[in-house]
Amino acid sequence: MLLIERALKCVVFIGKVSDPDGFSPTFAPYGTGFLFSVFYEDTRFDYIVTCHHIINLFEGDKVWVRINLKDGGSNTIGVSKKSWISDHDKDISVLSQPIGELLDVTRIVERDIITKEVLNKFEIRPGELTFLVGLFTSHYDTTHNVPIVRMGNIAALPKEPILIDVGYVKGYLVETRSIGGLSGSPVFLNISSWGSLVEIKDYHVECMFLGMMLGRLNTTDENDVVGGDSISDAINTGIGVVIPAEVIFNMLNQSDFIAQREDTVKELKKKTHYRPCAATPKPDNPQHKEDFNSLLTAAVKKKPPADET
Repeated sequence: MLLIERALKCVVFIGKVSDPDGFSPTFAPYGTGFLFSVFYEDTRFDYIVTCHHIINLFEGDKVWVRINLKDGGSNTIGVSKKSWISDHDKDISVLSQPIGELLDVTRIVERDIITKEVLNKFEIRPGELTFLVGLFTSHYDTTHNVPIVRMGNIAALPKEPILIDVGYVKGYLVETRSIGGLSGSPVFLNISSWGSLVEIKDYHVECMFLGMMLGRLNTTDENDVVGGDSISDAINTGIGVVIPAEVIFNMLNQSDFIAQREDTVKELKKKTHYRPCAATPKPDNPQHKEDFNSLLTAAVKKKPPADET
């Protein structure tokens, strides 16, 4: 599968459904989410990841997620806001949600993520090419998700804290025209252009998961307008804030998620009705040797039958 196609299929749209019980329910998208899977004892656990500020947009108890089907349509599921586990300080929300085989999706997994080790190993620096996949509110289709791809590059590594609406976070600065709807989009490092670095293609795939788009950095200072730029061009600096993939993966390995995976696997094992067939060993008999010798002596002393003499 081509890297762009694989990235497109891990994306879901998060929004609101009007008249969900009526004849013509309408889906209005608010933002983007993506699928991440964690494996425990060969069992796959699926999660939907997005920004916490998107979940906060919903006034009622329901949050709606639209996922594409293999037949070309889509499935929209409504889940309680309480089902999402959130890290308010990092603007991340996660939903544990099994994904059926009829859905046309791919998933980000642990081997895809860019860790600090990967950053150092391959000397990833500002200027590396990136792309994100997410919602374009002017063109998203009414029957299934049509995410867009926006190209960019790393502008700064996550070294200094960045001030966002929930406080300071350590994230990447990525140059891309982030607009409304792209919050929650997965951001990938495009390594397919690293033709000389063959080793990395054995290490991962053609693209690696850099992190999640939180939002963009704006300026309200009209003095930032230079040359022929308009005020709106100056306000949108073209710089987005991306929470690192490793932060998201660490959240998925918090105690609550680990306990859930362990409990689920235990229940699955109970339902198999499988039992090991090994015999239960009997306790050792300290008189075993003496008992054996006693039986052997008795057998030797026993007289043979008359017809054998």
